[in-house]
Amino acid sequence: MNDRFNKIASHLSTKSRKSVFWLGLLVILIGQWGVVSWSARAPVALVRIDLENEAELTALAAMGLKVYVQLADAEGRLIVVAQADLQQQSELAQRDIGYQVLESDVQSEEYYLLYGLPEALRRVEQEIAPSMIMEGRQAVARLTPSQIARIEALGVHATLLVAQPLPEFAPERSVALAPQLTYSPLIQRMVNQVASTTLYNYISALSGKQPTVIDGAPYTLLTRNSLTTTPINKATRLVYEHFMELGLPVDFDYYNFSYYGTYYEKRNVVAEQTGLTQPGRLFLLTAHLDSTSQSPSSLAPGADDNASGSAAVMAIADILSQYHFGCTLRYILFTGEEQGLFGSKAYAAEARALGDNIWGVLNVDMLGYNTAGSPTTLELHTRPNNGSDLSIAYLFNDAVTAYSLGLLPIILQDRLSFSDHSPFWDQNYPAILAIEDWSDHTPYYHSTGDRLETLNMPYYTNFVKAALATFAHMGCLLDGEINGVVTDATNSQPLQNVRVDAWLSGENPQTAYTQTAGNYWMPLINGSYTVRFSAEDYASQTVSGVQVIKEQATVLNRAMQPCQTVKDFSISLSALRPSVGQEISFQAQVGSGAPPVTYSWDFGDQSAAEGAMVTHAYSAPGVYLVKATANNACDYPAELYQPVIVDMQTLYLPVIEK
Repeated sequence: MNDRFNKIASHLSTKSRKSVFWLGLLVILIGQWGVVSWSARAPVALVRIDLENEAELTALAAMGLKVYVQLADAEGRLIVVAQADLQQQSELAQRDIGYQVLESDVQSEEYYLLYGLPEALRRVEQEIAPSMIMEGRQAVARLTPSQIARIEALGVHATLLVAQPLPEFAPERSVALAPQLTYSPLIQRMVNQVASTTLYNYISALSGKQPTVIDGAPYTLLTRNSLTTTPINKATRLVYEHFMELGLPVDFDYYNFSYYGTYYEKRNVVAEQTGLTQPGRLFLLTAHLDSTSQSPSSLAPGADDNASGSAAVMAIADILSQYHFGCTLRYILFTGEEQGLFGSKAYAAEARALGDNIWGVLNVDMLGYNTAGSPTTLELHTRPNNGSDLSIAYLFNDAVTAYSLGLLPIILQDRLSFSDHSPFWDQNYPAILAIEDWSDHTPYYHSTGDRLETLNMPYYTNFVKAALATFAHMGCLLDGEINGVVTDATNSQPLQNVRVDAWLSGENPQTAYTQTAGNYWMPLINGSYTVRFSAEDYASQTVSGVQVIKEQATVLNRAMQPCQTVKDFSISLSALRPSVGQEISFQAQVGSGAPPVTYSWDFGDQSAAEGAMVTHAYSAPGVYLVKATANNACDYPAELYQPVIVDMQTLYLPVIEK
């Protein structure tokens, strides 16, 4: 017993050893005389625990420790800041896990994770509040609310830390991404679709520069602060409706948290693009939607932090939702980030509890600021020596090079914990944070001046392009594409509005139309296709056996011969309201069109006929939709529809032209 007590005491600060002596004596007495009545609250200490690797988290989880944050030191070793009562400290000592008591009792104390450049953190320590831990760009300190504004004025971000039970450690999953990115013409086309004007408009709506339509009515988002009610609900509704318009399944993900003694229920927004071949393999693109400022409840535009990341997720979903992926892509916008990552913590914990098979998370936060003329640097944050995180970061870096985006990524293995990727690390899911260069981050950070006008749109647009290319390469893309140019065979002039249909055997066709320059493109899942080109006053063409290869482009140009398409198609019927068994005469004619013109009829009762003049009688009462088709060698048919009412008292229905 004395040996155990001495071992515990050796891990504690001198300040707390006297109290531990008496508590150790109490433990001895309990062992000799049984349970002793003790009415006072036993102190719970704030401790720093140093681990060699993440696998040692298993032991901490088994002890039931509540953890504030996980950090990394300069050598990449894991630092856990947690609560530990005397029994838990005893267990740490028994397991020979090194720890240090930072404060002997956490009662009524509020601890914050600080993030900033080292010189700024040192100023905070010297002028405002001493740090309990400082590692690189991160520190842990005990603060009062009045100190936070002073800290952020120095360019240091402060996030409230909330102690939570450590989840049972899950083994690291290898992302198994390709060791080196292979350039894809199809992904290049996706990258080319990212438009500065689109991003500008999305941020304009999110940051309140202009009103937008939410729930069918105009609304101006002056703030997106998570502690508001109507504004944050409007913001989440806006992005919910955006994903809905893309045809993606979307839902609100509700969660609860307590902040400075007040209880809140808030919601994240989650949209999903289900994979076709490996739907259980998940990749996440995430950002936080909420904002803050000196006046968070009334004015917090948050253009850079983080309308820039939210708009990126929206724009990337616009583009990737046009394509087919083998793996499932999830687009998630979190709330509660500015108060302490509450939305992402709740989501990541639930994902682990549900056994979600998450293979990678790309979190984008603050993408839009870069001083004009300065290097176009961005930061990619990972856990130290974590192969899964690093494979995503290397993929991002390779995408910048492969698609010539003119950015300078820096990979930092620092376990930076102040954005929404961090809760996924806590559940041991692979994740990275992509963020602007913090040595040149927005000077309007967490202020009412964080507006759209301050962003560097070329830098921001390229950042979004890089994020799109990375996420597309992560997601098991199945598509290739066909593209080409369609011209007039007699003069080589480009043809606009030519319809291009492509289909696999037994599948419905996919359709595209040529643009002004006669060009077209169509993403298609890999396979052998039949492709048909058709346009008014041109002879249609059908090409079989067109091979589409994953992530590659198949060029299919066409020169089309002029042809006089049938026009002014009309039909007449001898009776529109016949009796059962009454013979009806059907007649069709066209005003023009290269002969010969053929006519076909579908009488709507599984009967058909051919010819300009035909007859038919219906054997049962009902309303029948007659379809008439006129066609010639141009193979660009004209169609008309005519309802016929047989022995029924119904209103007259006119000819329907298609």
